[in-house]
Amino acid sequence: MTLITLISAFLGAGVLFLSVATVNFSPSPEALSSNLYFAFSCFLILISLLSSIFLITRQKAKKKIDILFLVLLHFGLLTLVASEIFNFYFGKNLFLYVKEGMQVSKAFASDEKIIDLPFSIELKNFYIETKNGNTNVDNYVSDIVINSPEDKAGVAMKISVNNPAFFSGWNIYQYDAGIDSVENSPVEVEIEINGQRHNIFMQLEKKVQLPNGLYIQISNFSPALFKNQEDHSLYVKQTEIMINPAYLFEYLSKDNKFTKKWVWQKDGQSVIDDIKVRVIDHRDIEYSVFSVTNKPARSFSYLGMVLASLGLICFSIRKFTARKHVV
Repeated sequence: MTLITLISAFLGAGVLFLSVATVNFSPSPEALSSNLYFAFSCFLILISLLSSIFLITRQKAKKKIDILFLVLLHFGLLTLVASEIFNFYFGKNLFLYVKEGMQVSKAFASDEKIIDLPFSIELKNFYIETKNGNTNVDNYVSDIVINSPEDKAGVAMKISVNNPAFFSGWNIYQYDAGIDSVENSPVEVEIEINGQRHNIFMQLEKKVQLPNGLYIQISNFSPALFKNQEDHSLYVKQTEIMINPAYLFEYLSKDNKFTKKWVWQKDGQSVIDDIKVRVIDHRDIEYSVFSVTNKPARSFSYLGMVLASLGLICFSIRKFTARKHVV
């Protein structure tokens, strides 16, 4: 019976910890009611609890310290279960959409109900990190500022997929990202004419007159345009994130020569006839989706984990050392 207690308690605690991680520490938490880990862990904990009661009542656990460790183990497990049930009914799992340059304080639940947050999130910048400079996405990163009535100056934070932010009892995860309409999103461009550099803002398919009196425009845009290294042909990746943004510039030079050229943001300065062009930033086009969660009983979840782990480890060591003395 002691072995049944240990095995069921060990497995129940392990599966329950996994369930808590799924619900509390994931950017897309699974509903507790459909979490099979949670249901299975409760079943194992019930077996462990019943077997422990049997041990105590049948005086198999004769020493008070054994009883203490069993009580500590199951008190911790029951605290953890109760706190997760409380979090399920009284906690919040929300999603928040923020475009670059915007400040948002309203999030939406899975039933599309709009919820007012006690703070607002402003997305300063979103960018993609790639592996070793190639085209494989390594991470989504958002530079945000959190504003609240208590801290009007704002708190600057950096959020990525594996680096959530914590603010006033709320967890903020990088859940998704993408690009919005390019129609009204300005592109900051640096143009060098005769050694003098000029910073201008351009919009897609709108001509801009340069200081030399000539015109330039961006006629096309691709968030993921690549060049084949063998034959220099161009190909596009179907994606909704800015992996390798490129801009097709059209320029009419002094000798009435019409030039079209793709300019990649990562390449820095590019020569188009008698001018040099560099794309600095494409503003207000990218957006982030954050998973925002609040678990009011999360501290009790941590407490339950610690107590259950302590009770399980101590009871196991006691039984193991007792067997060695018997042998």
